[in-house]
Amino acid sequence: MNINPEQFLLNNFINKCIRQYADFMGIDKMPSFDIAPINLSLDEANKKGYGSFATHYYDINTGAHRLEVWKDLYRPQLNAEYLLYHEFTHIVDTETYSNRDKMKNVAIKGYTEYHAAQIDFLRILGAKSINSFSSFSLNQELETILRRESALDYVLDAHNTAATLIARPDFPADIATLATTIGLLFNYLGRLSICKMYAEDYGSHIDKFSDTTIEQQFFGKDVYQALATFLSGWLSEPHIKILGDAYLKIIVTKGQGLS
Repeated sequence: MNINPEQFLLNNFINKCIRQYADFMGIDKMPSFDIAPINLSLDEANKKGYGSFATHYYDINTGAHRLEVWKDLYRPQLNAEYLLYHEFTHIVDTETYSNRDKMKNVAIKGYTEYHAAQIDFLRILGAKSINSFSSFSLNQELETILRRESALDYVLDAHNTAATLIARPDFPADIATLATTIGLLFNYLGRLSICKMYAEDYGSHIDKFSDTTIEQQFFGKDVYQALATFLSGWLSEPHIKILGDAYLKIIVTKGQGLS
């Protein structure tokens, strides 16, 4: 049997990250999932205004998880572990809270984007586990897959991408674009919560997070202010349920007429 060397290296990289992630999160094992290597289309990403190096898909009928991953993600210089930690968190959250229930699977989307962003941020900051992190500086330099940037800029990236999508004349072009935009805003809130909990210089950078015009326009002033207050740390199961109910209202209201 011929083995594709790139597929072999990618599988090894993902399996190594699975073991590290389990230790990082303090869990016994990951739910099983299929790996689907993909080529990235820059033209398609530019057309839609967004793209992804790794994406989790869940079959509600069978309970099967699939992880589409850029075929070159294993290359060491990309420092891509944090991206897989993000997607692994989606897998664990979906397995934990969806239970093959369509409504629960939709409701969990806001929380899992918030949670996955918390986890990927801790990973790229250099945390050894979610229980052993003390503090960091927003001036800290991070090696992301695209560039070297400060922790502050990394936090703002999701906000800025969402703002760019919302400003497009065809926004929201479809339900996928809408869901991606909402996901980016929850990613931003997740990473912002890490800043509130652990950034030693959060107070001196708070002005960088003060412009919430986009969020208030998108969610509505009252809804966004409630979200910003509510999403300031780790969420317990009752809080996850409350957030799920709020997310359902948001996606139903915003998604009317889209396909």
